[in-house]
Amino acid sequence: VALIEEQSEGGEMYSADVLLVDDDRFCLMAGSAALRRLGYSVRTAEDGEEACELVIVKKSSFRFVLMDKNMARMEGPEAIQRMLDFFGEKQTEKSGCIKTPRPFFIGCTGDATPEAITEFTQKGADRVLFKPLQPSKLREILG
Repeated sequence: VALIEEQSEGGEMYSADVLLVDDDRFCLMAGSAALRRLGYSVRTAEDGEEACELVIVKKSSFRFVLMDKNMARMEGPEAIQRMLDFFGEKQTEKSGCIKTPRPFFIGCTGDATPEAITEFTQKGADRVLFKPLQPSKLREILG
């Protein structure tokens, strides 16, 4: 499947505005529909491993990554940490520049406990949202 790259206002090329990662297909469908209604292009992945493959191996680029917490093959916080490690390595390469800025990472969880928030933030998430995702909250954060 060929990806269509989109150019942002700052000139960066993106595979899509948002990478939505969740192992629940209903959440992927509903979340994608809500994001598209807000005017964002969306790619989906069914777990952290697939998301890491898209970003690290296939070099797909996104402005935002919305990542579920509890998934079978690789949980969200671990996937965020792996992606951040990848972007950190790219920053220190001898070329001295990075073509794609790192995305804004948003952890998403139905587990409304302080521990869930801490697990995401310790691994590098920029924000944490509780499910179900509310279009008004998405609009505010993705703005």
